[in-house]
Amino acid sequence: MPAPTADRRTDPDKRARLIESAVRLFGSEGIDETTTNRIAREAGVAAGTLFNYFESKDDLIDAAYLSCKKDLAAHLRHAVSGQGTLRDQLEKAWCVALEWSLKNGEKHDFMAHFSHSPRASRESLKRELHSEFQFLHDSLQSAAGQINEVPADFFEVVVQASLQAGVQYLRNQPRRKQAAAMAASFDFFWRGLAGKD
Repeated sequence: MPAPTADRRTDPDKRARLIESAVRLFGSEGIDETTTNRIAREAGVAAGTLFNYFESKDDLIDAAYLSCKKDLAAHLRHAVSGQGTLRDQLEKAWCVALEWSLKNGEKHDFMAHFSHSPRASRESLKRELHSEFQFLHDSLQSAAGQINEVPADFFEVVVQASLQAGVQYLRNQPRRKQAAAMAASFDFFWRGLAGKD
């Protein structure tokens, strides 16, 4: 008797291919400009199959965004878990975030598109992201007196915009100059955050 086939709604390979295709297309063509038919075709599945995995395009967008953010969070978590001062840990996390963005250009570009869309303000998504990045919030809360006090949501917007600017700048730099540019961009950011060198 042949082995039973996986339920098509739980085939992790198809789901992953749909998310990867969505990220790639959303990053290169834009979120609203990319159709679900195009995503399915790029993933190598039938057009209607996408809706066996995601109730709507918005559900797919959320899943793609969370996938990218979880990948980034995993890299950052390792950077912040080390020894050193708060400044040392944040500088390491800063450089890891920039390096991740340069290596994962499609993911970075998609996240940039997403962050400028009304979708980014959904509370359920914010809660899930907050839990993924709780380790960063904990590090910052333990830094009372070392950095300027600002509301957490404002801090997140400033970090996101600063990293976006850093990535755009680094993309135009020769590889041999990127490490120095990363360090300089963090110094600039740190002075604003801590109010000192």
